[in-house]
Amino acid sequence: MVGLGARKLLDWLVRTQSETGVWPCPSKLRPFYCQWATAGALRAYADLPADWVTPEVQASRQRGLQYFLNARVFRFGRRKPEPRWVQLGYPLQWESDALDVLELVAPHVCADDERIQEALQLVLNKQDEHGRWPCEKLPKGGKWMLEFMPSERIGEPSKWVTLHALKMLRTLFK
Repeated sequence: MVGLGARKLLDWLVRTQSETGVWPCPSKLRPFYCQWATAGALRAYADLPADWVTPEVQASRQRGLQYFLNARVFRFGRRKPEPRWVQLGYPLQWESDALDVLELVAPHVCADDERIQEALQLVLNKQDEHGRWPCEKLPKGGKWMLEFMPSERIGEPSKWVTLHALKMLRTLFK
């Protein structure tokens, strides 16, 4: 049964989340709680069929969303955010950025929620005069990855970042 394996994975996601709403990075020898893993788990939750969203999954999603909202999307208790969180790019691979998190929280907040305003302004300020957003980073993983995955050029308008920015804005301002 395909569904049984997916449900086991879903149960694992719910179980491995910390009380603060963050998930551990499973790819490390010594797992640590990681914002990028948290964004990935929330992306997985966003794609679930409605009948799979149990009260436990809903509570887990809410803890993850609240974690990002309390961190003002990308601050995580830091005065100066890590550069890769404020640089926009696509594909993200195992990373995330401010736009990705805004896209994840947009269905669950109002556009005037003060906790997203800094990140929202960051994204809006990157839009060019033609309504496009630039590619500011390439996927992490080294040059070998670029051989297998087409990539946009840093500093040039990005069709993928633009698509995600417009999708987030449409969701947030509907």
